[in-house]
Amino acid sequence: MINENMIYEYVYGKENLILPDVTVITEEKGIASNFRVVKSDKVLFPEAANNLEGARSLKKSLSNIQELSKDLNYSISKANLNEFKDFGIQKGAKEIVESILTKYVDICREKREKKLGFGPGIQYNFFGFGPEGIEVTLGNYGTFAATLLKSAEDKNYKKFLIEQGKRVLGKRQGFFVNPPATNAICETKEGYVLFVNRGPTAEYSKMYHNLAAGHHDPEKLSDKGKIPLDELIVHQINQEVGLSKNDLEKFSFNGIAFSAGYDNNIIGTEKVEVLTYARINKDIKEILKSLENAPHKWETRQLLSVPKENLNYLIKKTSDSKKPVGFIPELEKYSSDVQPGNDPNSKSYWVPVGLANLITHTGVNPYVLE
Repeated sequence: MINENMIYEYVYGKENLILPDVTVITEEKGIASNFRVVKSDKVLFPEAANNLEGARSLKKSLSNIQELSKDLNYSISKANLNEFKDFGIQKGAKEIVESILTKYVDICREKREKKLGFGPGIQYNFFGFGPEGIEVTLGNYGTFAATLLKSAEDKNYKKFLIEQGKRVLGKRQGFFVNPPATNAICETKEGYVLFVNRGPTAEYSKMYHNLAAGHHDPEKLSDKGKIPLDELIVHQINQEVGLSKNDLEKFSFNGIAFSAGYDNNIIGTEKVEVLTYARINKDIKEILKSLENAPHKWETRQLLSVPKENLNYLIKKTSDSKKPVGFIPELEKYSSDVQPGNDPNSKSYWVPVGLANLITHTGVNPYVLE
């Protein structure tokens, strides 16, 4: 294991691509790229993890707590825990659930104070790898923040959740909620790779990211036992760019990334992402027009492009946030000039998995001396 107290012991072997802030299991390892929805009681709130109606009810209950958290005297009580019994609190897990909900109250207040978008939306939850694909149950963005994100800030809390997961569920990751996202490198028909400066999101605001990157909507997809890679990519490109499957002509799978690497100064959440590539059969002007009507347009503060043959310059010049971004040949910026941000959990000016996808796709690794 790279660092002590890691959740997914099987991920951090030397045979994988290990960067300062991300570890990638590449497609060469034979990992299937589909999402496969499975049922299990080895998770937080199994009654909400195994059916959509339960997930909707959990979202409502967490929304109520988010509203109550506006009162600074409010705290989680036994009455709150009783409301969550219907979601399947495991025997011997009341203390664990109380800790998670208390962390949820904390993060609601923190995001509100920073005026960042945050809410308990329904997500998929990473369960593990199986022969038919990436296994998922239903999860929630609120419980993701209260478990995976909060544990990255507090190693004792993380250790507590791991130990209780082993004790109660027989699974280290059992009490963590980890929504897998799709991260797609998008190339235009004239050979430009597009990326963005992120909007005011709850995580990694103002940082570079690939054009189509985000979570999936179980409200639309969870009725299927298996969700193929192209459908995962199309769903995200539709949300971020407003395009349909007819606008795409090529898909590929680059690997699975976990946001944790070898740099001990970078905490790493161990958030899981599916790394992909898509070719769009439209030019930049057409994509800009479509972007204006995209459902998640707010997530894009600025659109940028670079010819694919200059990706090596882009990767090398933006891979160290301690240095100014140098000259990148034929880099184009659309809309206002926005300087990229940085984050203590990223080595670069990128959301870590975004740069990891480019490194995996191109083979250009700025963290290896040539």
